[in-house]
Amino acid sequence: MNNKQKVQGKLDSFVCKRRAVEQTSSTAEQDATVNSSGESGIAGPAGSSSAACSVLQPSNDRGSDISDLGLSDLSQQKYDKPVQPILDSFLTGRHGKQFSAVMYSRYEWVEYSVKEDAVYCFSCRHFAKSAVRKGEILGSRTFIDRSFCKWSNQHALLEQHQDSERHQSSMLAWANLRDVAAGKRTSTASQLSAGQSTEVKENREHVKALLRATRYLGCQGLSFRGHDESPNTENRGNFCAFLEEMTEIDDNLKVKIQRRYGHYLPPVYQNDLIRVFGDRVRRTIVDEVKVANFFPS
Repeated sequence: MNNKQKVQGKLDSFVCKRRAVEQTSSTAEQDATVNSSGESGIAGPAGSSSAACSVLQPSNDRGSDISDLGLSDLSQQKYDKPVQPILDSFLTGRHGKQFSAVMYSRYEWVEYSVKEDAVYCFSCRHFAKSAVRKGEILGSRTFIDRSFCKWSNQHALLEQHQDSERHQSSMLAWANLRDVAAGKRTSTASQLSAGQSTEVKENREHVKALLRATRYLGCQGLSFRGHDESPNTENRGNFCAFLEEMTEIDDNLKVKIQRRYGHYLPPVYQNDLIRVFGDRVRRTIVDEVKVANFFPS
């Protein structure tokens, strides 16, 4: 049997299925009309309850036929599982070869399309959609955009695809997704969120240390700045000296001060800290005056 005869055989089988579906639908419509009016081919009175019964609902048989035709026989999203149907016999392709279900156990990523009698790569379809190698054209990549059906050498070619860099990257992404879904690890977004939370906590502790230094100097009536506050000077002023002493017992403060940015030691930040305490003292005095009996409201 040549290829032309095989294609003609597939078309004949498809036409037979469609005719069977149409005959089933026609018979169901006639039965519904008989049940609604009591006479074949005569509809019931308009607006009556029997007329409502003439509405034909889709049958389960037809739905199964649509599924058999393979209108949607591959996974639709990355959270699905690879579609790996087990058929009594797979279609015979060129050179008398056909797909083997043994490939499911060898390659977990293989998806078989009954409609196309071909396979796709689950991981590359969902996790490497935009990955294009040199010489490839988006929309014509085998296993992703185009199916694979070279059954005569399927094992070697599937092995070659499995060893490709793009496939291994997509498999790693798929494995990470499954681990997250199973609760074995946290997602990348959660890890970034946890890292950000840690950084926010450290920054807050650093600001608290700056506020403690400001409060101490303010309560003692001591000056903040020195004549020269550069890192190499011997006396950088009371504010910087106080914080340097605190680094002996506060590792987080030590790390923050040694950074090039984010240490908040220059005079402009010292003024901001003094202003914060000044505003707070002023609000406290105003609140006390408001509740005192010696001053009219």
